[in-house]
Amino acid sequence: SKPIEGKYDMSFQVQLPDEWDSNLAKKNIGISAFVETDRCNPAWIDKCNEMDAVIVPSTFTKTVAKRSGNLITPIYVIPEWYNEKIDNENITPIAIKPSPKFNFLMIGTITGRSANNDRKNLFYGIKWFCEKFKDNKKVGLVLKTSYGRGTTIDKKMTTDTIENILNEVRTGKFPKVNILHGNMTQEEIASIYKHKKINCLLAPTRGEGYGLPIIEAAASGMPVVATGWSGHTDFLEDGYYTKLDYSLKAISEDRVDSRIFIKGTRWASIDELDFKQKLQKVVDNYQLHLNKASKLQKNIKKNFSKPSVIRAYNSLYEKLKGD
Repeated sequence: SKPIEGKYDMSFQVQLPDEWDSNLAKKNIGISAFVETDRCNPAWIDKCNEMDAVIVPSTFTKTVAKRSGNLITPIYVIPEWYNEKIDNENITPIAIKPSPKFNFLMIGTITGRSANNDRKNLFYGIKWFCEKFKDNKKVGLVLKTSYGRGTTIDKKMTTDTIENILNEVRTGKFPKVNILHGNMTQEEIASIYKHKKINCLLAPTRGEGYGLPIIEAAASGMPVVATGWSGHTDFLEDGYYTKLDYSLKAISEDRVDSRIFIKGTRWASIDELDFKQKLQKVVDNYQLHLNKASKLQKNIKKNFSKPSVIRAYNSLYEKLKGD
């Protein structure tokens, strides 16, 4: 609690760096995932240097901060824990019945109005998926997405957007695409990964500060296909997930807002041919990928569980308190 006179002893401020207040307490700790590009706003580094310490969720974010200016303030990496409901072996799978026997799963908010500025890269992900599995009745896609709200209006906007994409890129009825929309409990989210017909997470993202759906899938023992760059590579071990090839390219001009996204900064551009080839390999050799995912799952549960992350925070708190 705040003393009657004076400042708080310590503040933990979970915001973008330009929202931090270094006068709030005697010691001020900023917590942020910054941005999903290779550099951040240089003004944010000035804000970092006003704080006593900074906490970020991934080595990627730490690197972004360090390459963006003269960072003097100590910066620490503490990951986010995965959804604990995933550890419930008796959880009931979500009540959907996709007709294909094998389904990839894509999870992500629609973050842009065009294919070139959508950070989650859903537009191209859907396009390439439909081209790869054209007229294939056995392979489908389950898409959990929205424009960020669980409202009826958002559902209509989301459904219209996905249907427009499918009308452009899919020539027939296949592959089947099932859309999940709306707010879900942690248990309902966990149940998606337990569905027998939902087999592999597909994350062709342009960049992640961390990547909660990705770590949730990995913690569930589900094979993961993901871009080989940015925050999720902290917990996805080489050899135990399917890494999508990429090149770093400047973000589109219409994404630049000069606050979060700075002109000239870069994020990942997925190689289309590699994307299509690796999805086919997952389908053709699913048991091999399932075995690798099981090994990755053990490391995730050991090092990225809630107790493990809380221990890391407690340890850092004791250090900062004593400095």
